[in-house]
Amino acid sequence: MGTAEEVVEIESLEKSLLEENDGDAEAVLYAASFREMEQRFVKYQTVQWVLYSLLLILAWGIGFLMLLYLPVRRFILRKDIRSRTLYLTPNAIVYKALSLSLSLSNIRILICSSVFTLLLSLFIF
Repeated sequence: MGTAEEVVEIESLEKSLLEENDGDAEAVLYAASFREMEQRFVKYQTVQWVLYSLLLILAWGIGFLMLLYLPVRRFILRKDIRSRTLYLTPNAIVYKALSLSLSLSNIRILICSSVFTLLLSLFIF
């Protein structure tokens, strides 16, 4: 790696980039986002999800519920790819990816729990 001073310098550089970039910190040579890949990424993940759903429809019939979840999944994938940013500075390369808000995970948990309850009620009766 490097000496302790270089490690501390890179860590402070990464922290300044993760905060709002005001121009007072290290100069950013290049900032890239992944928005141009968004369409292909979402299509790929959607096709993969639909294929898994079809397989589970053939096996147990659970794939119908996965297909109902598809619009929520596409929304989460779009939000995820839009939150990614890459910064190039003279001293470091910083990849910044924001985590999704807690409300999205709460929505996912709510949907999964309601689906689980529905499945239990179907199997019990």
